[in-house]
Amino acid sequence: MPFVIEGQAIGALEFAASLSQIERQTQRIILISLATIGAISIVLIIVAYMTGLHWIGRPLEALMEKAERIGRGDFSRPIDLNRNDELGSLGTSLNQMCQRLGTPLNVIGGRATMIVSGKLSDEQTRESATAIKSETDHIAMGSPTSDSILCWKSTNGTFYEWQGNVGKHRAEN
Repeated sequence: MPFVIEGQAIGALEFAASLSQIERQTQRIILISLATIGAISIVLIIVAYMTGLHWIGRPLEALMEKAERIGRGDFSRPIDLNRNDELGSLGTSLNQMCQRLGTPLNVIGGRATMIVSGKLSDEQTRESATAIKSETDHIAMGSPTSDSILCWKSTNGTFYEWQGNVGKHRAEN
């Protein structure tokens, strides 16, 4: 800035300030901003992980556990994911598969037990063998059977069978 006396410039004044303080403040603001962004990012990653674990991880774990039980031949305990998405549909499909496999396998096991007991007539043995063949075809082909027969042996040695939807019940010693 010029210094003027009686219309004549006799000197100048210069104002100077150090920018180091402004630079330090700028650096501090940048570091605080980066730390804040980093902290928010870490929190968001944790929230996303926990949400993913809850919405995807746990249902997948339950589905894998159900599949392992099916692999061991355990068709009990249906899975209930309470979901209306693809994972819920997969759970429903696994439950249906267990029902479709479990009933024929029960029929096969019951009929085989009856045959092995040696207490059946030739005709009853043929009927049991035919039922076993029908149920193995059902498993192999996936065709539904309305005449599936559930057989079991009571503790007193009596064999029972329950046939399909018609509710026929027969007991024999």
